[in-house]
Amino acid sequence: MEEWMGITPYRMGTLADLASKVTKQMISGAWHLTYEEMEIVLGMIRYGIEESQKVNQKLREAEGALSVPPEGEEEACS
Repeated sequence: MEEWMGITPYRMGTLADLASKVTKQMISGAWHLTYEEMEIVLGMIRYGIEESQKVNQKLREAEGALSVPPEGEEEACS
């Protein structure tokens, strides 16, 4: 619950809308999913989120490495 503290009411509404659409699709889609299949779908979503976080972290680390000037260049710019 603590991770929700910084989310604005509008953003939380958007997230709730997305969750309801995913749930509705899983329950009343063309194929009726079993609970086990729903767990698989949610696992795939979680996996996608985790992989996206890893890629974003690597990009942030690469940007940080690029923004730090090599040793000795700080003095040359001053």
